[in-house]
Amino acid sequence: MTRTAIGWQVSIGCLTEGEQPDNGATVGVERGVTMPLMLSDGSSCELPHEIERLERKHRRAQRVMARRKRGSQRHKKAMEPVRRGGDETRTVQVA
Repeated sequence: MTRTAIGWQVSIGCLTEGEQPDNGATVGVERGVTMPLMLSDGSSCELPHEIERLERKHRRAQRVMARRKRGSQRHKKAMEPVRRGGDETRTVQVA
C-alpha cells in the first residue's frame, strides 16, 4: 500500500502452485467498509483476524508516541513499534 499524488495505491499478489493456464479473464479487487475484499466477479474474501490484532497494536503504539515530546529520546524509542506495525500488517497473508 503506497500513497501517490493521485491517492492510495494497493498492490495484491497471488502465489499459485504449478502452471496455470491463461484464460484471459481479469478480476478487479475493491477494498470496502462492510466487506473487506470484494472481487469484480461478485465473490468476497475475509481478512484474517490477525490483521485486527495488529491494527489495534499499531493504534496503541501511535497513541503512546503522540504523548512523547518530539525530538526526545523517548519519542524516538516510541517510534520503533509504530514503524514495525506497518511492516507487520503488510506481510499478513490472506488464505
